[in-house]
Amino acid sequence: MQPVIPKQPSDRLAIVDCDNDRSAERMLLAMGQPKTWLVKTARGLHIYARTPVPVRSTRGEGFDL
Repeated sequence: MQPVIPKQPSDRLAIVDCDNDRSAERMLLAMGQPKTWLVKTARGLHIYARTPVPVRSTRGEGFDL
């Protein structure tokens, strides 16, 4: 198993950092309620998901990717 290093390419593994519970709910609905690893953080949630293609880091309203 390879370590996950934020903001570095990691075999199409995307980590969505939701800033609060509301943005986490919206993101999970937008992703179709995926069966994946979810990690509760102090203010929100991290969603770990594989993507079919590499994705770049970005910021959105209430989340970072």
